[in-house]
Amino acid sequence: MREFLPVAGLWLFVCVPSVQGERLAFEHAHPKDMVLHMAFSQDGKRLLSVSLKEVKVYDIPQFKLVRTIVPTKGRPGYSAFSKKGDSVIVSTRDAPPGWTLYRFDLDTGKESTLLSSGADETVMALWPDREQVVLHGIDPKDYRRVIKRVDWASGKTTITRLPFPVLSTVLFSPDRKLLLTQGDFETEVVDLETGKTINGFRMDMKWKSFFLIAPDNRTLVTCHKLATRDIVVWDLESGRKRRTIELNGPPNDAAALCPKGKMLLFTHSGSVFSVDLKEGVPKRREYLSAVTIRVVVFAPDGQSYATGDNYGWLHLFTAPGVPKEGGKDKGKWGKKR
Repeated sequence: MREFLPVAGLWLFVCVPSVQGERLAFEHAHPKDMVLHMAFSQDGKRLLSVSLKEVKVYDIPQFKLVRTIVPTKGRPGYSAFSKKGDSVIVSTRDAPPGWTLYRFDLDTGKESTLLSSGADETVMALWPDREQVVLHGIDPKDYRRVIKRVDWASGKTTITRLPFPVLSTVLFSPDRKLLLTQGDFETEVVDLETGKTINGFRMDMKWKSFFLIAPDNRTLVTCHKLATRDIVVWDLESGRKRRTIELNGPPNDAAALCPKGKMLLFTHSGSVFSVDLKEGVPKRREYLSAVTIRVVVFAPDGQSYATGDNYGWLHLFTAPGVPKEGGKDKGKWGKKR
């Protein structure tokens, strides 16, 4: 099958194996708004989408809207399903500086406040399996950057002091034991419990497009917006490059690794491309529109993935390599049945 692929900064019409997926569902979830964050439930049966004003939760098997969540105050940020999947945890950015963590019951819609703070801190992640919120802030004593992990049930706080004060990126390993701190050039792997540097290596990530740690907790995948725009696979233990995949095209900021870490999805404008990290071959996956895709996320079983764009549209597709069932859209989320 003939496809358009980015080669040497141009889009060429070439012949590649077809990897066109099956669109399972779609929805204009946030009219006049954009999708900022998405997450699947642990069983993969529900999907949440976060915009500047609200959080929407969808039931995937039935393709219907379960609940629209609007926090009492603040702008919604990182959100996640609870461990049992019966509620949604929503963090908000409040004004003046501060943050609040809410729990919303999906059956009743009842809102309850778990934690709240007026400190100038940023919510970096939610870990529902541990019932923790992860914060990035500054120690007022010496202005060093710190990572705080706060149990939202007990309020217990664990602090990790970062190895240098200037910080532009923090990335956690899937097992939550390591974090990467990164400035314009220096990247350090830090033990999250002790705060000690395990490994440091020089990596020009000033113009990075995406920055992901594979599920094996030993592999880092990066791509630059400028320069060669190649995908680079790194070994976290040694800081050495394992391989470089020549892309020569303009990928966007959205990217995701499948749960097994073998397949990478990245976006350019309204298209999603898949790359087999072992074969190192980029392939055309799915064209949606000319609208920029902001978020792409895999389902926990790796059988499907969802995208969210600048105009508030959500799409659900089968993952690369998953056989088609019918080749037609199953329907629109939120549609009355």
